[in-house]
Amino acid sequence: MSKGIYNGKKYHVADIVAVLSRAWSAGVDRIIVTGGFLEESKEALAIAETDARLFCMVDVHPTRCKVTVDTLLNAILKLLNV
Repeated sequence: MSKGIYNGKKYHVADIVAVLSRAWSAGVDRIIVTGGFLEESKEALAIAETDARLFCMVDVHPTRCKVTVDTLLNAILKLLNV
């Protein structure tokens, strides 16, 4: 959502830098960035790698899972370079 895209429609410019800046200014000292599926988890990892205060969770929400567990596990392990 920080990209400004909701349900496939663009509503505003990407604002992740501004969102994080406001969080740091408000006293937030750590943030967990999440994704609901593999592509979003890749983006979460990329965002988390930009700042030591950011962490990510690689996740696949059950309602968005249409592949086998083995396929998901292999993709997640690849993403994590394990």
